[in-house]
Amino acid sequence: MDIGIRDRVALVCGASRGFGRAIATSLAREGAKLVICARTPGPLNDTAEALRSLGAEVLAVPADLGRAEDLQQLVDAVREAHDRLEILITNTAHPKMGNFEALDEADWRAGFEELFLPTLRLLELSLPIMRAQGWGRVVNISTSAVRIPSSTYLLSGVFRTALASLSKSLANEYGPHGVLINTVCPGLYRTPLGESLLASAAERRGVTLAEAEADYAKDTALRRIGEPEQLGDFVASLCGRPGAHITGQLLTVDGGKTPSLF
Repeated sequence: MDIGIRDRVALVCGASRGFGRAIATSLAREGAKLVICARTPGPLNDTAEALRSLGAEVLAVPADLGRAEDLQQLVDAVREAHDRLEILITNTAHPKMGNFEALDEADWRAGFEELFLPTLRLLELSLPIMRAQGWGRVVNISTSAVRIPSSTYLLSGVFRTALASLSKSLANEYGPHGVLINTVCPGLYRTPLGESLLASAAERRGVTLAEAEADYAKDTALRRIGEPEQLGDFVASLCGRPGAHITGQLLTVDGGKTPSLF
């Protein structure tokens, strides 16, 4: 099925691996023109070559999302290459883990600068372009810790919740201009980060990696962890016709692990 994003220009952040790479791959298969970024050129270029093998038009731009000048150069590169920006996927790094007493003020500042500020800056740079075009799609990749507050993922939960609130407000402001903004909250997926978190859990509890995965999976409705391409396809659908009447939403995609109704 053609979901209606062929030739749309998409900027995917953190695209060298994990969720970013999976989303870029799904968008490529739907015919989007891609600009991808990550901090490390080597893995980023590997991803670009893999996407080109699918027939996608890809521009790879090394960028540190924590640097305002890098973000400006990134958006400028998109406009120079395509003269438009239609899809933005924000995808920031995983912050330090730890409960309240394990975090100091420097950690909180780092959380703000690593999670909230880069996405805010990307929105400031991108939304005026989308409003002028009369069409745009923004998907912020968040975490299920927004739905299930956890002391282990305190920084991530706090700052990504703030971003969800910002996105909801912006969806109302920019909806009349044809710009849709949603936040996707994944649970545990088989990404490098997900596997690292499982390995850490296994070590803490003195169990095998397989046992740690099974323990997590049994608390989901599907009894399994997610595969990154599943999330990629879901995000691509939000950017196309299937998502054309969805905006301002906090969408949990965790295999049914979140116990709450809302």
